[in-house]
Amino acid sequence: MQAKLRKTTKTNRVKTGSVGSDDPGQARAPEALREREAKFSAAFHSTPTALVLARLSDSKFEYANESFLKLVGYEHAEIIGKIDCAIERRK
Repeated sequence: MQAKLRKTTKTNRVKTGSVGSDDPGQARAPEALREREAKFSAAFHSTPTALVLARLSDSKFEYANESFLKLVGYEHAEIIGKIDCAIERRK
């Protein structure tokens, strides 16, 4: 992003304003991020490997794929927000 500075004569203050990005790659960054997220999501949900994502701070489940849910015998709503050691396999 390019910033332009200009000094006002009345107050002697500097004002800034942005005029856009000089880097064409920066404009594509949000699109590239969405593409990577879509690829990760497709791989996460379609793999036959049981996968779960948990927060490091408190070990609570954030996401679980269908393979994991089948393995432990829970529904998605029963798992999300629970601590990993509190989940027992039902099958």
